Amino acid sequence: PQYGQILLGIFTLLVSYFVYNLFFHSLSPLPGPLSARLGLPFWQIYHTYERDYAWALKRLHDTYGGCVRIGPTSVSTTDPEAVKAIYAHGNKYHKTNFYTAFREFFYGYGKTIQTTGLFSENSTPNMFSQIDPDKHSARRRLCAHVYALNSMIKLEEYVNPCVHNLLKILDSRIEASNNDKASVDMSKFLQFYSNDVIGELGFGHDFDLLRSGTDAENFLEATRTATAFASVAAMIPSPWAKHRTYIGLSILFAKQSPRAIFLRAFKLVSARYAQTSQAGEDGASERQDMLAQFIALKYPGTNTPWSVHDVMIECGNILTAGSDTTAVLLSAFFYFLLKHPRVYEKLQIEIDDAVVDGRLDGGGAMYAQAVKLEYFQACIKETLRVIPSAGINLPRYVPEGGLALGKYVIPEGTSVGVSPFVFQRTPTVFGEDAEVYRPERWLEASNTEKIAMERSILTAPGTRVCLGKNIALMETSKVLPTLALAVFLQVHATCLSWPQIPS
Repeated sequence: PQYGQILLGIFTLLVSYFVYNLFFHSLSPLPGPLSARLGLPFWQIYHTYERDYAWALKRLHDTYGGCVRIGPTSVSTTDPEAVKAIYAHGNKYHKTNFYTAFREFFYGYGKTIQTTGLFSENSTPNMFSQIDPDKHSARRRLCAHVYALNSMIKLEEYVNPCVHNLLKILDSRIEASNNDKASVDMSKFLQFYSNDVIGELGFGHDFDLLRSGTDAENFLEATRTATAFASVAAMIPSPWAKHRTYIGLSILFAKQSPRAIFLRAFKLVSARYAQTSQAGEDGASERQDMLAQFIALKYPGTNTPWSVHDVMIECGNILTAGSDTTAVLLSAFFYFLLKHPRVYEKLQIEIDDAVVDGRLDGGGAMYAQAVKLEYFQACIKETLRVIPSAGINLPRYVPEGGLALGKYVIPEGTSVGVSPFVFQRTPTVFGEDAEVYRPERWLEASNTEKIAMERSILTAPGTRVCLGKNIALMETSKVLPTLALAVFLQVHATCLSWPQIPS
């Protein structure tokens, strides 16, 4: 009887909780999946784990409109005015604890290497996972010049070997086929290229992916695992449970432990500090790669050098986020070209004409040349629009006073966010053909319309503009025109699905 009373009590509490969320909660008027309306986070967790979150959320908005309840206290919107308010510079919409899951790449791993003294269980947040707006701004101001376009242009020459290595591995596959053509997994080699470029720009050497033709350390699997598991953990409301979820998933399901990210960052940074120490102050590296620039940073006020800890955190961020998202952009770029032969032909003509006219180096595109190719740039923007670097929502807490979304009022403290994938397919922003891949929209638009569309590409909302954007622009502008000149691509019969979207 005692156990029966306990079970009855639990059942009564659950029913009361569900009834409250369905009929009396401040978000109860909002439509959404039943689990969310019952006050459960299952919808977000399930679709993040299945890696179909972006498409599932798109279906929800197609069904229910521009404002949907997707969790107990989470709302997704596609309202353009709300987007401006949520991500505007200097606003009061602060990051939610969703982002803290993405510091798990290093969280707790430092104590496994006791001799370093670099990490505690409460690791410093990286740029993405820092939710304190003042601390984020301070770190951003300190690091911004390292990611600046001028800094990338100074390192441009070191990207050239990566482009040549990519062409070389494609040539070798063609030669091995004895048929003047070969079937290759372009997404794999483009990810190899992207990671090798990160190695050159960030650490002074590539990671031997293209030259060897294989990921011997299985590092790319570690970055995929880390991003996927952190995304699932991010959907858990409890901060305590986020950490346990991430570690649990890593132990139970990881083909390659996310700890590999920490170990690579530790190895690269430790080696550079040892090299710098042996060389002395006068023996600084001639190549001012990103790691060298991080080491040279000084804290404002005290003018003391940036700690090894902070350098490690930033390098880990580059290793994790700097390569995977760009690789998706590169793969998606060619995917849409191959699915739209008209676009491919038009782009090929522009590139060929630019070489003939001397506006583009036939031996390898320079960044300054590629940015002047109008149709090429339109193709990049359209690819970023249709397949953005993130599919999940980028949530913020609603500040005091609430937020009006059409006929709904979202109360203070609610998590509200926008999915770039869903928003960038909104007809009110990009026209009735928003679902269609059509680069011409960027050339046909007036200057005012073009500015509005560019601001609606949510890789760069407000003060959180992606610092790695210039790395991606350098990588894409160097390799894509060069590939278009060197090889002719055709879609393989097995390539029928959309490119995977990160998270």
